Amino acid sequence: LKINLNQPNILFNQALSYKRNKEYDLAIESYKKAIKYKPDFFEAHFNLANLLKDINQFHEALINYEAATKINPRFIDTYNNWASVLVELFEFEKANKIFQQALQILPQDKKLLLNYARNLKNLEKFIEAQEVYNSLKETYSKDPEIIFSEGSLMLEWGHLNEAIICFNDGYRVTVLTIFTIQSVNSVGAIQSVLPIFTVDSILTIQSVN
Repeated sequence: LKINLNQPNILFNQALSYKRNKEYDLAIESYKKAIKYKPDFFEAHFNLANLLKDINQFHEALINYEAATKINPRFIDTYNNWASVLVELFEFEKANKIFQQALQILPQDKKLLLNYARNLKNLEKFIEAQEVYNSLKETYSKDPEIIFSEGSLMLEWGHLNEAIICFNDGYRVTVLTIFTIQSVNSVGAIQSVLPIFTVDSILTIQSVN
């Protein structure tokens, strides 16, 4: 019996089509068939895990993220997504280990470091999280996502004045960036790129003080 060597790719492309059409059960079935033909099919494991994550089938997603990292241990998005599932399950310590494992491979990755800092906040390891933010700001001093995220850390840590400074800085940097690229048509355009919590958080902190 001849096996079509292209069968895994055919099934993989079918799965992508099913997913685009929101036929998730069929997409999952096709991904699994592709993996059965080719157990080391990284893209199939990774995409299957992402789909399972999207439909909240977290435990099976974890299995496929782990399999994907064994096949291709240098693809950072796998670690980020794997850890994010663990965070959804409140498995913060396990997520931390995944972030640390990934940081050994790519220690300067912005997205990875940012998610790692956020998870340290979940663990109430505020000092360690602050150290990560300080490291990030050495390279990305005007990144509003980092500034707002640090403000969230300070707010939860109880450092209210520092939180206000972060939120104000983040707002200022964001508005300046928008005007620099000349993409502002209305106040709504500015608001659309700012975290919803920013203004409310500043007002809340100021009322506390």
